[in-house]
Amino acid sequence: MASFQTSGLYSKIHHIIKTIGFLVLFLLAFPLTFTITWITLIIHFLTRKPPRINANAKCILLCNGELLQGFGDLQCTMPKKHVRLTLRQLLQRYYSIVICMLLLFVETTILLLSLSAIRRYAETNMELVASLVSYNIRAAVLADDHRAIREVLSIIDQRRHVAESRVYDVKYNLLVSWKSEIIGQTSQAQKMIAKWLFLKPITVPILHNQHEIGHVWLNGDLRELTHFIFLMLLWFTGSLLIMIFGASYLSCRKYSDISISHRMRKQQTFSQQRLSSTVAQLNELSKKNERLKKENNSLAWLLQHDQLTGLLNRSTFQSELTTVIESLSECKYVGVLFIDADHFKEVNDKYGHAAGDYTLITVAQRLRNALRKDDSAARLGGDEFAVLVINIEAVHEVERIARRIVDAMNEPIELPDGTRICQSVSIGIVLSKEMTNAQKLLAQADAAMYHIKRRGGGWYWIFNAKEPDYAND
Repeated sequence: MASFQTSGLYSKIHHIIKTIGFLVLFLLAFPLTFTITWITLIIHFLTRKPPRINANAKCILLCNGELLQGFGDLQCTMPKKHVRLTLRQLLQRYYSIVICMLLLFVETTILLLSLSAIRRYAETNMELVASLVSYNIRAAVLADDHRAIREVLSIIDQRRHVAESRVYDVKYNLLVSWKSEIIGQTSQAQKMIAKWLFLKPITVPILHNQHEIGHVWLNGDLRELTHFIFLMLLWFTGSLLIMIFGASYLSCRKYSDISISHRMRKQQTFSQQRLSSTVAQLNELSKKNERLKKENNSLAWLLQHDQLTGLLNRSTFQSELTTVIESLSECKYVGVLFIDADHFKEVNDKYGHAAGDYTLITVAQRLRNALRKDDSAARLGGDEFAVLVINIEAVHEVERIARRIVDAMNEPIELPDGTRICQSVSIGIVLSKEMTNAQKLLAQADAAMYHIKRRGGGWYWIFNAKEPDYAND
């Protein structure tokens, strides 16, 4: 006779699976129930209608802009005839419908998830039972011992998990069939649960040396499953009732403490209207102030810059030069570069003033790109430019800047019509460590510029007061 050798192992595994099923349902139900409870409380708290004012209470009414006070039997409630629903009441009904739909949706979702977990639990349980039965009747099937097979199947009745079982040989010829005593006592609810969960009988092969020698067919017992689902529905129903009563109780308790004066203050909207009007005027003034600031900044920029090239103009350049001279360091130079475009008049005469303006804009861009971060460039007028360089410690530093400018200008300029022209520049340089006059430095740089231009241009010259040639320039 085959013995049910793994009954202890089966019992342990069954309890583990059952515990996991309860844990999954608890983890699904508790957080969602807790969240739904607080959502319901908050919505009821925000939308519940306050209690009516007692007729014997002190009333403060606002009539035609005048504040009236009454005591005793002053009636504060509105007549009940032809009362239409207010916007607040409509919103309360709307929120009530939304709450009901939300609770119904969440409740249905939780139930579906729970039923899915239960279905998987039941299928896993039946697969485990079928595997154990297949293992224990393998020897009896090989020996064609029907009595031993029946003894193994009879043990299942004590476990109350299987309602009906059958054992077939490899050709699906019935060897032994067994039915539980409660097979005819299955209630209509159990049949409906089996239909809803799509629970079907399970068939497991009986293997010996990796060969099929028969099959085990099992149909589950739904008594424990029905009891478990009943407890689950009871749990959800109780949670729903707790949410409803808890929300109602807390809402009533909160609104019972609202004072009459607070309610009347909420109805006084004239001060809010005046405040809104004042805020609107302040916003308009703020916008006008911002527009004035932008216009002032734009005008200030136009006053300080050349409109064609975007460089500093003559007056701004002289102001910066004066400021730098007044803060000269003993060990550093301040340098001024006076720049003139060679043969620019020929460009204007040959290609027109539009081409001349484009050439000046290009020269200004290349000049700006050739300078250091702290240097300043300006357009003094016409085709004359000036550069202010600071923190110069040696002459070769300013010479390097002048060479960069000359190299940048040697590249041909392509006009909008595709014509390419060459526009070289002549640069006069003056360096100073001493306190001097801005006009004097500009005049010396201008003299050096004319000195190099008289010699053909396209290069730079550093001013030296000891050279006699400047007297003739």
